[in-house]
Amino acid sequence: MTAAVLGALGDDAEAWARFASSPASYAGATAWLRLGDLLDAAAAGASWPKPPQSR
Repeated sequence: MTAAVLGALGDDAEAWARFASSPASYAGATAWLRLGDLLDAAAAGASWPKPPQSR
């Protein structure tokens, strides 16, 4: 998992800062955000992904 994060963000300080401020949490709807989607958004400076629909 560490390799995936390092591979996605590399040495881009801005991407790391964006990733650190991501909406991911340990509980609630944002706990279900996928790591890959968060890394892609942080690396690209894109909008954060939306949480999946609840059942």
